[in-house]
Amino acid sequence: MDVINGVREAFIDEGMDEQVLLELKQVVNDFNFCFIFLYSALEIFLGSVLILSNLWKNKLVKQKVKVLHGTQVQAGIPESHIWSAHC
Repeated sequence: MDVINGVREAFIDEGMDEQVLLELKQVVNDFNFCFIFLYSALEIFLGSVLILSNLWKNKLVKQKVKVLHGTQVQAGIPESHIWSAHC
C-alpha cells in the first residue's frame, strides 16, 4: 500500500477528502483478497483434476484395459490375437 500512502499528499493538494483515499485503500485490499482466494481455489481445482485423472489412469492400468482404434479390449485376449484381428 505504499502507492496509496505515496499519493496521500496529492489527494489532499487536489482538495479530495482523505476518507476517499481510505475507501480506495479498502477497495484495493478487498480486490487483492478476492484475487488470492480465487487463485487458491483454482489451484485446488486443478490439483483435484490431476489427482482424478491419475486415479482413472491407474484404474485402467490395473484392469489391464487396452484401447485400440476406439474400441476397448479386455486383457484376457492374447496380444497376438488382437493385432492379427486388426491387420
